[in-house]
Amino acid sequence: MPERTTADRRGDVKIPMAMRMRAWWGGQELSIKRKIKSVPVKEESNRQNLDRVALLQEIWGEHMHGPCSTDYALHLLKPLGLNPKLTVVELGGGLGGISRLMVQAFGIWVNCFEGDKTLADAGMRLSEMSGMQKKARITHFNPVTHFYRPNIADCVFTKEFFHQLENIERVLRASTILLKDKGQLLLTDFMLAEDAAKEDLKEWRPHLPYTPNLWKSNRFERTLGDLNMDVRINEDLSARFCELVVQAWQGLNSSSRLSEFNSETCDMIVREVERWAATTKLIEAGVVQVRRIHSIKKSAFDPRELRGSDWA
Repeated sequence: MPERTTADRRGDVKIPMAMRMRAWWGGQELSIKRKIKSVPVKEESNRQNLDRVALLQEIWGEHMHGPCSTDYALHLLKPLGLNPKLTVVELGGGLGGISRLMVQAFGIWVNCFEGDKTLADAGMRLSEMSGMQKKARITHFNPVTHFYRPNIADCVFTKEFFHQLENIERVLRASTILLKDKGQLLLTDFMLAEDAAKEDLKEWRPHLPYTPNLWKSNRFERTLGDLNMDVRINEDLSARFCELVVQAWQGLNSSSRLSEFNSETCDMIVREVERWAATTKLIEAGVVQVRRIHSIKKSAFDPRELRGSDWA
């Protein structure tokens, strides 16, 4: 899908990306639902029942629990300059797909923490199956009560994690505690557009398994600044994120496997369709953005660096 700044031409008429996205998604959503409700080709007892973890990977790809791809993940991680000398903590890592990708691509060790026990346990099994049980350990945790050991990580990475928390500031502060001096925090998340309000999210809430708590990007910048972090990147990735959603649903819609699932699995698929339809509509309406923020922890103040005259 083209970026927001480009447009199709039919004669002299320009069709904005938002309009194309809305038109495509409406048709795609209905098409998927029609396929699910169509007459089954197998008896119900012979059709496949997927649990939630298997279904998420069926939709988003192996080892993934939400919109992502190898290319997208590597693009997100690029500012960190990862290499084998660095230690990384991932918070809210789901099935650990990106953690294992970091191990494979950069030869590093990653400690991944996930708040959903089902995802964390399944992610650890995937790490074991991949031979990465030590290098990509997936651990269940409670983000609010977890003990964050100070100065243990060169990098902390999170992807669509903070908006799920009731107290973002507390966990954001804890995330910076993990970092060594000059350590890096890289986060991507759903954020409110500058001219949007939380009331604009009321149609989104029923489709989520949690109550979304979205900050605006400038609030992240201010808070990180107060936490001794120097923000280097604050950019909008909304168009690219929507591409991932579109590609995933296009693949599912064109797959003959839809007719192989039983009614319980189909119900879960419908709920996922409705969730991501609501999400992308808010993004293309300009209410919600997917943004990447990269910041670096400033060195601790050392009085020995002061000159004699500065002690007066």
